[in-house]
Amino acid sequence: MPLYFQIERTLESHIRSGVLAPGAKLPTEAEMRDEWRVSRSVIRQAIKGLQDKGLVWRSPRKGTFVTENKISQHIMHQLSGFYEDAVAHGAVPRSRILERKVIQVSGKVAHMLEIEEGDQAHFFQRLRFIDGEPMVLSRTYVPFALCPGLIEDDLANASLYALLEGKYHLNLDRSRRMLEAAGANESEANHLGISIGEPLILIRSITYLEGGRPVEYDIGLHRGDRFRFEAEVYRAKDRPADFDLYFEEKDS
Repeated sequence: MPLYFQIERTLESHIRSGVLAPGAKLPTEAEMRDEWRVSRSVIRQAIKGLQDKGLVWRSPRKGTFVTENKISQHIMHQLSGFYEDAVAHGAVPRSRILERKVIQVSGKVAHMLEIEEGDQAHFFQRLRFIDGEPMVLSRTYVPFALCPGLIEDDLANASLYALLEGKYHLNLDRSRRMLEAAGANESEANHLGISIGEPLILIRSITYLEGGRPVEYDIGLHRGDRFRFEAEVYRAKDRPADFDLYFEEKDS
């Protein structure tokens, strides 16, 4: 049995048994090299095997860590937001409002909300936490005309969707969500407590009311090491009438 595989299997056993707990830092390459009396290339092969299985992740500056249990979200089952998804998983959600204001929209935001350039919208930038850990950095736009008082509402400890439905009597119907990969810049990394360049899952969401009017445009950056998104797909003969997949050129 190759040496790298023996080391990989030993570390995998420690991870799966809980000896190395989620979030634990593995010994350095030099420490493992000395412990097993092998070359650095053997250690790197073993670590790569663990990475391929999704058991560890590497940070260029910090080291190698056991992967945290990921939060699963279904993207084609039902319309729900971050707050509702976290509560459904038995977690405690919280938001820190980094910025909130009423703005005049232009360009892509106006297009996504299907309103005129120069029309007003609520803008919120929030850092979203689960059980005290920063998970998502989001920018949200809501047409001002639909809920003028939203700028004063508590979005740090409440669900936006619950406010829209309960206080403003807006009937949410569906959401279109577009996923792509991104790397954390300096500001995003600082907010989320990760290193620059670490993977993020960028999700652009447009939420619609019954009748088809957009009520929310959200741009969310989810930590790639802590989130997993699941989807159901159908054969053409079995798929729901409103099911579709979109392939678009990426734009800024």
